[in-house]
Amino acid sequence: MPPLSKTEVHVEESFEALTENPEPLLKALSPWFLTRRWSGLGGLDVERIEVLDWVKIPSSPSSGILATLVQIAPREEATREPMIFYVPLHLKTGRSEDGWVPVGCLDGVLQVREAEYSKEYNDFLLHGAAESLALDSCKGSLIFKSLETIPGGLEAENVTILGKGDTTNIVVKVETGRTQALVLKTYKNVTESNPEPEMLAVLTKAGFENVPKMVGEMTHTGLGRPLVLTILQKFVESMGDGGQPFAESLRRELKGSSSPEAAPSDPLRLARRLGEIIASMHHALGHSRAEGFGASPITKRDIKEWKTRVEELLGGFLEEAQYQGKGLYTPASELVDAVASRKGRILDCLTPMGMMLGMMKIRTHQDLHLAQLLATQDDETDFLIIDFEGDPQRKGESRRRKECPLRDLGTMARSFSYLRYGVLKGLLEEAGHADGLRLVASYDLAPQLNLTRGTLRIPSIDSWIPASRKWEAKARRAMIEGYLAAVERLGDRFLSETGKTEFETTDSVVKLWEIEKALLEARYELHHRPQNLTIPLAGLLTLCS
Repeated sequence: MPPLSKTEVHVEESFEALTENPEPLLKALSPWFLTRRWSGLGGLDVERIEVLDWVKIPSSPSSGILATLVQIAPREEATREPMIFYVPLHLKTGRSEDGWVPVGCLDGVLQVREAEYSKEYNDFLLHGAAESLALDSCKGSLIFKSLETIPGGLEAENVTILGKGDTTNIVVKVETGRTQALVLKTYKNVTESNPEPEMLAVLTKAGFENVPKMVGEMTHTGLGRPLVLTILQKFVESMGDGGQPFAESLRRELKGSSSPEAAPSDPLRLARRLGEIIASMHHALGHSRAEGFGASPITKRDIKEWKTRVEELLGGFLEEAQYQGKGLYTPASELVDAVASRKGRILDCLTPMGMMLGMMKIRTHQDLHLAQLLATQDDETDFLIIDFEGDPQRKGESRRRKECPLRDLGTMARSFSYLRYGVLKGLLEEAGHADGLRLVASYDLAPQLNLTRGTLRIPSIDSWIPASRKWEAKARRAMIEGYLAAVERLGDRFLSETGKTEFETTDSVVKLWEIEKALLEARYELHHRPQNLTIPLAGLLTLCS
């Protein structure tokens, strides 16, 4: 975390006064907010900062911890509702250190940074969870709730940032030396209603084992709806995200490695296991009696709404992509043209949505993909599901809306496609083609679409492309088969009245949700990572070929 700049921020207040009223400090730090990954405000200007509530947390005489809720209105987005952020700050006097922002005040210079990285703040969270603490703030309260007994007197002996700090939340691993390490996840932007705490609570209560166990939470009350600010989970050692063992397997297959050393787990077994885990998650969510959970019949109105949603995604994407016009590189521009010319065919692919009548809708993960898994290694590789905050492109209560459970399989299937392109990109870069990702999608589809292959000329690509396609199809099928077998074993009737569903029916419905996910991916990549735009567009064209 680099400092804001070489020039200190200045406030006409003393250190003690700032720990009693942080508003002047937070307003002075408005440029700092723009540098934080969690704010999502990069490139914008702040029109207004308002401190909605705050509380001083006891700490040493030479430092102060302030837990603040701040409302920020970006100047460039006047039509957008102001955003609410939870911003705990650690203030201290003394010499400057890396990661701290120097702030000039009447007493000299104080240092400021996010409190989540500080021992004192994490000690407070551990103590609050252990004691079920209720701490009054200026306009409300911080309320701790524990889901299982947390020993008293725990201290944060070591605090480690997880996710390299490059996330929209701040997640740290806290080691206490006395218990299993904990993960403390702080939600920064609390503007939108966040379904993760209730999802984790339901899954934990149901005994679903493939999720890091939630042990406590800290909630703010006093500003209307309660705001969950932090959750505490048990730390689980992993070997990486869920894509790692699959990528390792595909890479070895394409490279032709037969070394028995460190051979990855069977990818088809892993894919079947992944399907079983998703089915068990749906079982817990669909049978919960908690408010807003359980299963409900899918109606004609649902199907009409879902179809309209996909139609609007397609129309909106094409309008935005064609507006950019020449700003897109080849072959992305060619793929956009191919999608536009096949718009009618893509819409025709939505016709099988009527097959979902007779199925049930439940709460789902909404954003399930390989990076939302932790790959664990005991006797065999297994997976834990994380990040239940819902589809990041949705707002408000739509993140709690019930969906067809097969939507989670569709988003996961798209993740296998992304993984395939990622592995191909890595192999191409090793062969000296840094622009491989921009070209491999068009090379993949060139025969059907008569696209430009550019300068990509690698003999191996002619074998890698079909082999990787076959690998992806087999992994996808194994996941669906594992899911259906688990649904039948669990006795769930989410997909049919008998509890038995044919693979072909399930496959057709999963493809519908893959189409929606490919369009969501395309919209995201167009705005944030245009170099990746070929991946979802190639997937969309393949699904609707």
